[in-house]
Amino acid sequence: MSQPPVPSSSRNMILIVVLVLVLFTGAVLGLAYYQGWLGGEVKKPQDLLVENGQLTNKGPLTFICTGKFSMPEDGFEQPAKDYNKTFFAGIDIESRSGWYDGIFSITESRKGALILEGSQVSVQRPLMFERYGSMLINEHFTLERSSGAFEMTLTLRGGRKVPIIKANCAKFTRAPF
Repeated sequence: MSQPPVPSSSRNMILIVVLVLVLFTGAVLGLAYYQGWLGGEVKKPQDLLVENGQLTNKGPLTFICTGKFSMPEDGFEQPAKDYNKTFFAGIDIESRSGWYDGIFSITESRKGALILEGSQVSVQRPLMFERYGSMLINEHFTLERSSGAFEMTLTLRGGRKVPIIKANCAKFTRAPF
């Protein structure tokens, strides 16, 4: 028994579907190649402060950060309450200052002193007040420009350092409109 001939409209439909699938597959593979997913080369994350292959050392820069806060509730000897939060941080290498949406002393209006150590930015501000039954003497944060790692610590009288924030940051760019 022979099969009846396939109508030409069905052949055209099958041809169109196959053509669309081939074009879609080509577009996906092209995008994957462009992103470096194919070919064995993995692109590393872009440095936060790179211009023309060099670390930039000018201008105020703002970052958006997301991380874990470990806040003491009844004292620095007790277990801390952990929660996640998104916040802003900024540095100005020319004026040697930095800030973040602080909870102790460093804020956007009360900046800390900035020290540039290679790809790491270090900002600190001296403190002299008591919180949770301990005397705080220094608030300090670091921002690793090559990875976006942000860490904030408090120094208590006696030199004990208490980590408060561990976060990841990315350069914040405002929309052009």
